[in-house]
Amino acid sequence: EICRVDFLGKEVKLILVKRKKPKPYVINVSQNELFGLAYVPEVDEVVPGYPHLSNWRHDKVPRDALVEVKLNGTNIGLTVLENEEKLIRTRQSLFSPEFPVMLYSESFLKQLKGPEGKKIADKFRKLRSEVFSKYSDLYRVVGDYEYVYLKSEEALKLVLPESFWEKNRDILKKHIVFGELVGRINPIQVDENASIGIYSFDLDYYVFDILDKSAFTFLPRESKVELCNKLGLKVVKEYSISEPTLDSLRMLALQINEEGFVMKLGVSLNSRWKIKSEQVLEFARRGWAIQKGLILLEDLMNAINRGLEAVGREAHVDTLFEVVQEELKTDYPIEVVKRNYRRIRESCAIELAKIVALEEAERMVREGKSKSEIFRELNIVLPKKLPWLREWIDFKTEKALRKRGNKDKKRIEALKRRRKRIIQPVISYLLKKKIV
Repeated sequence: EICRVDFLGKEVKLILVKRKKPKPYVINVSQNELFGLAYVPEVDEVVPGYPHLSNWRHDKVPRDALVEVKLNGTNIGLTVLENEEKLIRTRQSLFSPEFPVMLYSESFLKQLKGPEGKKIADKFRKLRSEVFSKYSDLYRVVGDYEYVYLKSEEALKLVLPESFWEKNRDILKKHIVFGELVGRINPIQVDENASIGIYSFDLDYYVFDILDKSAFTFLPRESKVELCNKLGLKVVKEYSISEPTLDSLRMLALQINEEGFVMKLGVSLNSRWKIKSEQVLEFARRGWAIQKGLILLEDLMNAINRGLEAVGREAHVDTLFEVVQEELKTDYPIEVVKRNYRRIRESCAIELAKIVALEEAERMVREGKSKSEIFRELNIVLPKKLPWLREWIDFKTEKALRKRGNKDKKRIEALKRRRKRIIQPVISYLLKKKIV
């Protein structure tokens, strides 16, 4: 469901997704100040999320800004609900979720092309081997490392003392602690040397913000540090710079080998911006694409993967499309995203169709059907399973028009072209997976 609400005098779009596991809840996946805001019916409680951070694009940085290092890891929130249940959440999921470790997943590493890409992929395969020899129980692996997921609750047991939840229950009922889970166990960013933000071999957890649940505002730096001392948690480092500028902070991020910084101008949910180094953002490559009005394939696929994580693999194409657009607007001008409307939406349709096609093809292989039979049947089965696909695949109408001869030749060709835009990438995917 998509709706709009007034938040601090500004209209904010919500994309609300219903989830049933491990218990029912509703969560906002729109990339804005209310990103991750969730409602849990069982306890009639609203659980704030951590706001989506936009890139700071101005040359000057306000002198009164608080600048803290932006660590390279996964955002994990800790709190206790009104019914005394502990809650470990990521930005897009509640209740002890697993989250994808893309740099250990073959589905991602195979996308790194060319000599440099291959070099990076090989480094992470080696790193994965070292990590799994010690911590394999922390992960869920699908296929031959096709997808790798880290179990958040199990990982945090290595970082938090056993008494953490019981000892700090009263504090955690009033606050949400937001921190970054970092370490070689959980690498996130890719840079040409595969070095930024890898940190120590083992896991660690650094708090970057604490939200007061009653006031719906963040604690100031001093109060945050004081509360973290009580909780026994580490805090991200603050940087004091006399005359900070966008360029000087980007340069500093490279010098200290960090992803970047978070700039804070107060305690409200819309008072945070991120500043990333040139190396991490890869501005040269992305800038060329923006100049041409294009979106890089790697960026598009990353946005779709994050979108699928947010809305689920059974989502309607337009729900996924809304989330993917918001993701892309983080790094691309709005006009470039609008210009690529059809490509983005069709790419969303293709990725959703691949999921169903994989299941159906495996079923038909078990039934002993030939390759040509499987490909032909997919034209009929996919729109049945995903009714919204009829916008692209209308095989029945196409066949009916063919029977009438050449009277509707132009329309037949148009239907065929539209169908092939979806079905051909799906078939190529099945062939690469060696399913058929």
